Amino acid sequence: MSLYATLPLGWAAVHAFIAASYFYLLVRRRGGGEYLGFALLSSFLTLYAVGAHLQAVAVDEADVVVALNTRLYAIGGTTSAYVAFAHQLMGRPRDRVVTMAWVTCVIGMTLTLAGVFVDPADSVSFRSTWVSVPPAFAVAASPLVGLWALTTGTCGFITTFRALRRPPDGADLRLLAVGGLLTVPAFFHDVLVSAFRIRTVTLLEHTSVVGTVLVSWMLLKRFLHTGDELAARTEELLRTYEERQHIQEELVHQEQLAAVGELSAVIAHEVRNPLAVLKNAVATLRRAQHPPEVRATLLNILNDESDRLNRLVGDLLTYARPVAVQTQAISLRSLVEDALDRVRRATPRSEQVQVTLALDDLPDTVDGDRDLLDRVFINVFENALQAMPAGGSLSVSGVVERVGEVRMVRIRVRDSGEGMDTLVRSRANEPFFTTKPTGTGLGLAIVSRIVGAHGGSIEYLSRRDEVGTTVSIVLPIRAVAAGGASTTGHAPNTLRP
Repeated sequence: MSLYATLPLGWAAVHAFIAASYFYLLVRRRGGGEYLGFALLSSFLTLYAVGAHLQAVAVDEADVVVALNTRLYAIGGTTSAYVAFAHQLMGRPRDRVVTMAWVTCVIGMTLTLAGVFVDPADSVSFRSTWVSVPPAFAVAASPLVGLWALTTGTCGFITTFRALRRPPDGADLRLLAVGGLLTVPAFFHDVLVSAFRIRTVTLLEHTSVVGTVLVSWMLLKRFLHTGDELAARTEELLRTYEERQHIQEELVHQEQLAAVGELSAVIAHEVRNPLAVLKNAVATLRRAQHPPEVRATLLNILNDESDRLNRLVGDLLTYARPVAVQTQAISLRSLVEDALDRVRRATPRSEQVQVTLALDDLPDTVDGDRDLLDRVFINVFENALQAMPAGGSLSVSGVVERVGEVRMVRIRVRDSGEGMDTLVRSRANEPFFTTKPTGTGLGLAIVSRIVGAHGGSIEYLSRRDEVGTTVSIVLPIRAVAAGGASTTGHAPNTLRP
């Protein structure tokens, strides 16, 4: 086999390897229009080199026709892929030149397939011979080949011209333009020598290898540059993340300090008033002899304020401890009735309040911590009775509801006392917020934590200047995991009554 026939096979192997490499990169990166464009370009160049080899080893007119048709298919596809690939890199994938190139490619392939461009039955001789290369004969071609080749080559020339005129920031395109400057003239050379039946060496299968290597180098540089940018951005993101973590830690620390400061101010305020009363009572007792009734009054004040301080400290310790729920099957109906009975016996004038119970719809048992839930209902009932010092009505009802896929019980406690406005309702669960002159503001905050630890919720329905407040407590019938709550056992330093 002659060198003229062997070289195209070598170039075909080079193009095929490059095409396979960029198809592989396209699959691995799951994207990248430039990879697809260059892989198609290399594939068509592979086909063109194969066509050149077939023409070099042709022994009759039929072999020459097959070789020429193969080269015509490849020329149309190569030019269209080159135009599309270059405009993809230039950021103009939908340019009219791209459309024209693909339309010309489809028309040329259709005419080639129909046998319009080459006549296999018309064997002709070469008009002139520059180099004695195989084959020693040619076949007749239609003049349409020249028109088609002119249109295709014009698209390639315009693309190369545009790539050369790109600004400095598109310097990588210069390599593509250099490849075009090598291949486009070689394309016109091969078309002209074929049109004028000149027996000589064709150039496109050789020069295209140089262009392919240059473009591969350009894409490799872009790939490495993209990798460097990705590494730099990753490092920047890590640095930003560390800075954000540091800022977040500082904010948390500042919030903790602010919370401690606010808590200290509240505690100081709550403690200072009873201490002032205690100090004044003690000073009064020391100054002179007082009648027994005055001494009794002062001693009662000392006792009441001491109890108030003790209650405040107890509530603070209770609120500060984590909630540990010891789940067991309990009768919620019995628990509610017992809690209400004890609160009524401990509250003055509670006999003036008419109580209505409607708990028949409750299930026999629910999962919960009896001691903690007892504290919840005692607190709610105390608030309800204290809201009706002159008497009124209190209704307690229970129903079963389904929230999503979970069966829940809802206990409604409705009193006929003074209602709450929007501000009071929104802050009811906040620690140290209270409307009572002797309250600590921790009762409902503790209640809210206990209910939340059971996987439930608490709601307040009321309006200022309207009769009554309804407290709605929702609890799951079966135990659910709640934030931070334990479903078994008692933990040390946990919230217990």
